[in-house]
Parts: sequence; C-alpha cells; structure tokens
Amino acid sequence: MRTTRRPLYAAGRFDRAAIMSAAAKAAHAHQERFGGTWVEAMSVCLTAAWRSAKLARHMAAH
Repeated sequence: MRTTRRPLYAAGRFDRAAIMSAAAKAAHAHQERFGGTWVEAMSVCLTAAWRSAKLARHMAAH
C-alpha cells in the first residue's frame, strides 16, 4: 500500500490521475461514514479534490 500522497498540482499542471485517486479513496471513506450511493460519494469527493487542486495552484502562484 502506498503511504505517500501525490501532489494534485505540480510543475504547472493538474495531475488528474492523482485527483481521481484521492477522490476515490475519500469516496470510500465518505460512503462508509455517511452511506449513500457511490455516485453521490464520488460527486462530493471529486468536487473537494478539485477544490484542493485549485487551492494548491493558487498557493504555488503566491
């Protein structure tokens, strides 16, 4: 099992594979905690992952 987290934004580009991986991992935890469907969990977690990536881009610019 991989214990390190890949950066969501690096070298001036979004890492879409890292964003999807982070969202899927979070969706499993979300579904365990709150129930609901996989689609609902992925929707919430993909939105959060993209927001995190955009924040990382913003922080890298400043």
